[in-house]
Amino acid sequence: MVSRSKILGALTAGIFATGLAATATDVAAKDIVLNMAGPDWGPTRFLQEKFNKTYKAKSGNNVKLVFDFIPWPSFYDRVAASLTSGEKKYQMVVSDSQWIGTFIEGGHFLKLNKYIDADPELQAIMKDTHPAFVEAYATYPHKSKNYYGFPQFPDTKMTWFRKDLFCHEGERATFKKKYGATLPCSYAEWKDTDWKTWAAVGEFFRRAKGAKLGDGVAENDFYGIAYQAGKGLDFSSMQINAFIWQHGGSIWDEANQPKAQAIGVVNSDASVKGFQHHLDLLKLSPPVTTRMLPPIIVIIPIFLMFRLTGLSGSYIGVILLYAAFNLPFSIWMIKSFFDELSADVEDAARLDGSSERGVFFRICLPQLKAGLAATAVFALILTWNEFLFALLLTGSDTRTVPVAMARTIGGELGVDWGLLAAIITLFLIPVFAVTYLLQNHLLRGVTFGTIKK
Repeated sequence: MVSRSKILGALTAGIFATGLAATATDVAAKDIVLNMAGPDWGPTRFLQEKFNKTYKAKSGNNVKLVFDFIPWPSFYDRVAASLTSGEKKYQMVVSDSQWIGTFIEGGHFLKLNKYIDADPELQAIMKDTHPAFVEAYATYPHKSKNYYGFPQFPDTKMTWFRKDLFCHEGERATFKKKYGATLPCSYAEWKDTDWKTWAAVGEFFRRAKGAKLGDGVAENDFYGIAYQAGKGLDFSSMQINAFIWQHGGSIWDEANQPKAQAIGVVNSDASVKGFQHHLDLLKLSPPVTTRMLPPIIVIIPIFLMFRLTGLSGSYIGVILLYAAFNLPFSIWMIKSFFDELSADVEDAARLDGSSERGVFFRICLPQLKAGLAATAVFALILTWNEFLFALLLTGSDTRTVPVAMARTIGGELGVDWGLLAAIITLFLIPVFAVTYLLQNHLLRGVTFGTIKK
């Protein structure tokens, strides 16, 4: 008979999974099902498929890996709720580094030292893994010799492609003729793909609706490349970091470990070059929106302007930036309220001898109290919640509340819930106060203009 922990260790080697202290399926059974909580993304989908096709247990058992695929934004909450409820649903969990301490302190993860010490294969795997990955993803406390898991793919980039297009003989011939390079189809060809070819792929497969595409036509506008991105966790920032590092930039002052602090993201010429490379490729990707400009697109020129004018890390710089970005939105929003004003009333005031200044201040503005209140609240929320510019352009003495909240997430103990709760409470007070003071005008303001005359 093979022990539960032996099988558990063999299955989790090479991936960032953790053994739970819950009872697993009886290994004496012919069929063993391992239930694993994992984020719903490409690597874990591939892991389940690859494991169930190729893994053969030395014990002779038929072992099947079953994932509970959970969306990344809600992953921590779902897993934490399961572990703390005591339902013993999972034998393994994919956990991000900032959550390890929280789960271990709660007694939910199994210490693996004695199993690693008894298994030469696991010892070899741990020895072959880069120390930085082992320290960040397997140990607790950080850099100790207490092992609770195995590093998974540390921010691995996975490429998904359509074989019906990339392996299409006609498309491959046209690509070869146009770019003098091979359109990657096989694994060997993808291994040799560089960023120049990647950009060529994005340009090559950019097709308008109705254009020829493979053996058919594009049903909609078609784009050659795309990245996984989103507000949940750090999808967007990790894409940018990869380009920054490849161009020789850095976001950490590693010389002062273990007290190193983030020194910013776009903080050097190399980082600017890497960021620009990322933005250049975004032009070949599906648009985030067709009506508004994503703020990240303009961060490079804004950063350069701030650096040249000495505004980086200053209050006046952030104030001017927020004013510049909120002004168009505020004008656009308040215009709809002006459009609802009666021109006859204004004309009557002019006939009574009122000046244009008087018409504006005495006739128009009093009717716009609701609109001004609604616009003010929306502008406050946009500024108060803004994170990207505050993260990149403020300093340690001028950072905003959203940036301060982000700093409570991570580290050995995961989320500092007490500090985070205190910050959120203070964060909400100004918004509640302004909303309370303007509440008599808000309902009218947010519905103003919804009924056309």
